[in-house]
Amino acid sequence: MTVEHQKQPVIVWIEVEDIHETIRDVEKAGGRLEGEVHELHGEGLVTYVSDPGGTIFGVKQPPATDTML
Repeated sequence: MTVEHQKQPVIVWIEVEDIHETIRDVEKAGGRLEGEVHELHGEGLVTYVSDPGGTIFGVKQPPATDTML
């Protein structure tokens, strides 16, 4: 990833069940949201968060499937 997109060259992605709950948990722990939540077609909801030291992580909530209904 180029610095035009993020200041950190490598970002670890974590799959979560509920992206909004994860953001709340990150903020409670002293981290922060680093952008908006976006929906990527076929991928689900994605965003960036950072820990209290500023390390950025990607979080991804997969799209709902028929088996989840």
